[in-house]
Amino acid sequence: VAAMEGVVVVHVACGWDHSLVVTEGGALYTWGAGANGKLGHGDDNPRAVPTRVRALEGLMIAKAEAGCEHSAAITADGRLYTWGHGD
Repeated sequence: VAAMEGVVVVHVACGWDHSLVVTEGGALYTWGAGANGKLGHGDDNPRAVPTRVRALEGLMIAKAEAGCEHSAAITADGRLYTWGHGD
């Protein structure tokens, strides 16, 4: 994927129709269908290429997971963040 060229990926998560990666530097990128805000970009728009989740900049993301209509990320110090469809 050209958008990730030169970036070291340490974790990948795949949901029904969206994906997430965590980089060696603790950044989170998402792409795929954006319904219900599950990509974390503040809208419902789909993304065709991995796009950094700006809301989590400055945090060291250790792991992320993708559900059907939601996503979650855990920081290196154990804080949990979730977004997307909430019920």
